[in-house]
Amino acid sequence: MFKQTLNQHGIVATKTRVEILELVANKNIFMNAYDIKEYLNHLDISTIYRTINVLEENKILSKRYNEDRNCFTFKYVSHSHSHKLTCRACNKVVEIDFCPMNVFDKDNEVSSHFIITDYVFELYGYCENCQ
Repeated sequence: MFKQTLNQHGIVATKTRVEILELVANKNIFMNAYDIKEYLNHLDISTIYRTINVLEENKILSKRYNEDRNCFTFKYVSHSHSHKLTCRACNKVVEIDFCPMNVFDKDNEVSSHFIITDYVFELYGYCENCQ
């Protein structure tokens, strides 16, 4: 499955890329390079950084800045459009089933003289177990 995902993006499906992609997808939480290194300790940290950068540039991983950890973290992007709630304590991620950007309609885009090409919408809080 992940080899196919890489190939569809024109990326060579090396063992390292597949390993990192499988780990991040299966964990289903935002992870930084050192989190990945904990599970794949046979990989060099610079290799992990290069790989996650390639995956993020090709929109296979999403990137966000984690203020609490003071670093960038990455998560596998499912191919459906979704938004997530992230627990600040345990990093649990829950998808929400609506798009908050739907309130920003084409009239707003026209009146602001700005064409929206992309956006980031992140929600953080504490899950039921961490409250």
